[in-house]
Amino acid sequence: MPIASGLVSWRLVAYLEIRGVKKAFGKKRVFSNVDLSIRRGETLSIIGPSGCGKSVLLKMIVGLLEPDEGQIVFDDEDVTAGGEEAFVRLRRRVAMLFQGAALFDSLTIFENVAYGLREQRKLDEDQIRARVAESLAYVGLPGIEEMWPAALSGGMRKRVGLARSIASHPEVMLYDEPTTGLDPVNVERINRLIRHLAAQLSLTSIVVTHDFATVRSVSDRVAMLDQGAVRFVGTYDELARCPDDRVRAFVNGDPSFDAAIEETFGRKNA
Repeated sequence: MPIASGLVSWRLVAYLEIRGVKKAFGKKRVFSNVDLSIRRGETLSIIGPSGCGKSVLLKMIVGLLEPDEGQIVFDDEDVTAGGEEAFVRLRRRVAMLFQGAALFDSLTIFENVAYGLREQRKLDEDQIRARVAESLAYVGLPGIEEMWPAALSGGMRKRVGLARSIASHPEVMLYDEPTTGLDPVNVERINRLIRHLAAQLSLTSIVVTHDFATVRSVSDRVAMLDQGAVRFVGTYDELARCPDDRVRAFVNGDPSFDAAIEETFGRKNA
């Protein structure tokens, strides 16, 4: 069970649920029992030590990885029981911004943002062009359709990746380390975009990050993964006041946290 549970009174109904999920890669156990509920319209940040499975959890939500046990329930549908067809339906409503933005260097910015729209085959070319322009404007990059990814800074590439993600008008956005490798100005720019998009597009957002400035800036709630489970769920203020020794050690950057990890996992995996 998690240490704390912050309650946002106007968001009580779970929209996306992770129930009893277990996952291992060979002898390496990543999740022993993960339970987590995300509420419609909230922004939940996921923190935890490197290797604890934060990105793995995002990939399981969209079906890129399968849990060994447990359920992923989206909008009251158990997608793990429904197989690939259920995950296809889920992916039409969920978008993911990968850590490196994952742009195609051989395509223009327009072609990059339009790529997913063309795959869906729901819009004609005029509608696609309008949707691309709209999405680039949302992330503060209007008029760059004919540029190439190589001409962009790291922060601009992240924003183009975000434009591509929101072009399909998702209901849920998954962010995998959205500010990694960016300078403080671009970190704040991305944080503002996450907040802006959540408000303007009524997105439910899950943000995997190591950046506590991002956690403080964008989060309605914070979940901490540790030792194969969810150790903490609550608001940022509750995180800062959490009495649990391991939560405090991680938040404060205490070197004793890593020593505890080695003691817990090192002997078992030796």
